[in-house]
Amino acid sequence: MKKKLAVAVATIELSVVAIFSVPAPCQERTWAGASLMQIVNNTRWRVEGLRINAAFSLLNVGYDSDIYFGFFDQSKTDLTASASVPIQVFFPLRKDLVLDIFEDPEYAFYLKTGSERAWNNTFRGQLHLSLEKIYAKAGFGEASVRQRLDPELNVNFRERRSYVDGTLLWQTSRATSVAALAEISKYDYGDEAFGAIDIGEALNRNEHHIDLVTFIQPNPRIRLFIDGQYGRYSFSSPAAAVRDTRSYAIFGGFFFIPREDEGRAVAPPQGRISLGYKRFDIINPAFKDGAGLVGTVDLTAGLFRRTVGRLFFGRDFTFSVYPGSSFFDSTTYGTGLARQLSRHVSLTYDITFNRNQYPEIPDGSSALMQNFKYLTHALTLRMQLTSSVELSLLGILSERKSEGDSSWIPRNFFGISLIYGALPQAILTPDRALVR
Repeated sequence: MKKKLAVAVATIELSVVAIFSVPAPCQERTWAGASLMQIVNNTRWRVEGLRINAAFSLLNVGYDSDIYFGFFDQSKTDLTASASVPIQVFFPLRKDLVLDIFEDPEYAFYLKTGSERAWNNTFRGQLHLSLEKIYAKAGFGEASVRQRLDPELNVNFRERRSYVDGTLLWQTSRATSVAALAEISKYDYGDEAFGAIDIGEALNRNEHHIDLVTFIQPNPRIRLFIDGQYGRYSFSSPAAAVRDTRSYAIFGGFFFIPREDEGRAVAPPQGRISLGYKRFDIINPAFKDGAGLVGTVDLTAGLFRRTVGRLFFGRDFTFSVYPGSSFFDSTTYGTGLARQLSRHVSLTYDITFNRNQYPEIPDGSSALMQNFKYLTHALTLRMQLTSSVELSLLGILSERKSEGDSSWIPRNFFGISLIYGALPQAILTPDRALVR
C-alpha cells in the first residue's frame, strides 16, 4: 500500500509541473472525449490547473439484525457503519491529454463484532487521450476490500484485485464508431478459509478479456451497440486448474445519452440495456458448460410528473467457492418507484429478487452448496440539505431461502447515510457489455 501511494504521489508531483505550462483541458471531439471534457469542466473544485471531486461518505450507519444472514446457528445482531473519502483528481497535461486519479479509502465498523472491522482501499489511475477522431485510454488499478461472497456465503472475506486495461475508440463518422477494449486482472484471496473450504485455493485466478464493439447513434438521445467478447480464466492453484475456462459472448443493446438541457414535466428515459448470449466453456470435460442469456438492464423513465419508474435485471455465470462445483448462474431482477416529494426530498422503493442455481450438484459435494433465493424490499428517503450535503434514511427488509427449506431466513437493516461534498463522476466511455 505504501509503495502504491508513493508512486501515486510522485505521479501527481510530475503532473503538476506539466499543468502550469499547459493549463487547457481536453477538447470535445469524439463522444467519449466530449464526456471526458464535460466531467473535467464540471468538477467541484479547482486548484490552479487541478480539477477535483471529493466527498466524505458515512454510509449504512445503523442496526443490522443478522450480519451473517443466517449462515450460522444463531443470528448475530450488530450496529454497523462505513466511512470513506472518495477523491477524484484530473490533471490536464495538454489540451488533448488528461491524467485521472481515483482513490477511495474506507473503514468498515462493527460495534460488537470486532473481528469484522476492516480497512479497505480502491485505487485507479487512467490516462485519457482525446483527438479529433480517436479516443484512447490506458489504466491500472488495485483494490483490497473485505466483502461478502454473496450469494454463496454471506460472510466477509478479503478480495484483492489488480488490473491493467486499455480502450481505443475510432469515430468513423458522426453516427458511427468502433472500439477495442482489453483487460487483464488478477484476483487474490490470500489464506482466507471458511471451515474446510480454502477460499484462495478455490478462487485465486487471472482473467483476460477482449471486446470489439460497434456503436451507432441514430439521434442525439440514444446510442446502439453490438459487442463481441472473449474471456479466459486461469486458476492459480493446481487443484483448481480443472476450472480453467474460456468464454464467448455476443451482446446487443443501447443506452440513453444524458442531456442536461431537457426540462420535461415527465422525466425522459435514462439507463442502459445490454443483453446477449454467452458460452461459458470449461476446458475440463468433467464439468458441465454454461450457456444462455446473460446481460444487464437498468432503465428509468418518468411515469407521471415527479414520479419515476425503474426496471433492472442482471444475469451471468460466476465461479463457485465450493469444492466439487465449477460455477453457478446468478440472476437478479426487480423494479422500483421514486417520487419527488419536494425540490430537495425524494422517496424511493425497490423490490429485488435474486437466485443462484448450479448446473448440477455432484454427489458427495458440500451440503452448503445449494440453490438460494433472495427477496429484498428497500425504502429510502433522500434529502438534499444543501448543495454539498445529502442525508438518507434507509429501511431494508431481506429474506433468504435455500432449496428444500419451507421457511425464509430474515435479515433487516435500518439506518442513515450521509454524503458531504462532490462524489466522483463516471466518464461515458466504451466499456465491456458485461463486467463480472
